Amino acid sequence: MTGRRGFAGNSSVLRAVTTSGWTFITSANPGAPGAEAARACFGEGTAESAAWRHKVVHLALEQDVDAVLDEITRQRTALRSPAKRAALSRLRNYVGERTSMIRYAESRARGWDIGSGPTESLCKTMARRLKGPGMRWDPAGADAVLNLTALQDSNAWENYWKLSPQRN
Repeated sequence: MTGRRGFAGNSSVLRAVTTSGWTFITSANPGAPGAEAARACFGEGTAESAAWRHKVVHLALEQDVDAVLDEITRQRTALRSPAKRAALSRLRNYVGERTSMIRYAESRARGWDIGSGPTESLCKTMARRLKGPGMRWDPAGADAVLNLTALQDSNAWENYWKLSPQRN
């Protein structure tokens, strides 16, 4: 906390909760890496661009990250333009660095929600709890409250305390 009401934004839990696994292709954000690659290769707002993004999202949801990487590589090999190939290389590097986070099919098979809505909602709820009337937090206090709130709101409270070493 910097001396004013609210939260300074440096909680490890809030950072962890807001870190998305893979929103770059499905995101409406025009600056997202998947959107940038599709735009560079197929043009702004074209049917071909939308179809390719849909294909890659489908591969991520129904297969695995290797299928996504294979499709990016296949598309890169088929193109001659250095700018288009560079855009796909950037996307492949981006995906390649995040393979452990791109487990949509596995997560869906376990019944886990893969959308960003619940995460964004939880972040808003947690931030509101820190910014209540008369509340003041230093970074350590905000971090502690957010950690406990995240455990409770994610239904992980019982499991955390079962698995954690006993504390006095």
